[in-house]
Amino acid sequence: GTTVASYGFASGNSQKASIRAHVLGNGAMMFHNNNDTEKMRIDASGNVGIGTSSPDQNLTVADSGYSAVSINSQRTTATDNIGGLHFVTGTTNVAYIQSLVNGTIKFRNTSSLTERMRIDTSGRVLIGTTTARAVGGESNPRLHVEGTGATSNSWVNLTRFAASNGAANIQFAKSRSDTAGTYTVVQNGDNLGQISFLGADGTDMANYA
Repeated sequence: GTTVASYGFASGNSQKASIRAHVLGNGAMMFHNNNDTEKMRIDASGNVGIGTSSPDQNLTVADSGYSAVSINSQRTTATDNIGGLHFVTGTTNVAYIQSLVNGTIKFRNTSSLTERMRIDTSGRVLIGTTTARAVGGESNPRLHVEGTGATSNSWVNLTRFAASNGAANIQFAKSRSDTAGTYTVVQNGDNLGQISFLGADGTDMANYA
């Protein structure tokens, strides 16, 4: 393309950075630094490219190695929202992924941005609840699913579509090691898996049926 305008920054007789307008299609703007190497451009479509001269989205960040976008907040209260990714159509909210200071990640959707799922500070996945509730005396399971009312909103469906006799499957496995990925032989009497049924007693759901 042809440079039609340029604003340069120099040290002595050596140009170190510049902002340039080029004739590329309907026009583009490039930002150069580090001895006048292009670092960012706004192309003719208005797409912004960082580390690339061919952005294919509104914002494209590229690198020959690791690429990342950082959101930094100076908030320190554990439950404060420090930032997120907000999806909006026109003026209507659609979805929102947000992070709290303590590391909790929340997933919200619909126009009211209702929370649907979160990953808490212990790495537990909570669906339909914001609290890792103790059931059977245990609040540490990695997955918690809760629902209310006379609906199926606490069900889990496993479905398999296959032109064979294969079916959906739940597997339970155990190793006699405390180290993940270490396969120590089990012993006689070891429990390899368990399905438990519990009912509320008016106080909690700590007792097995």
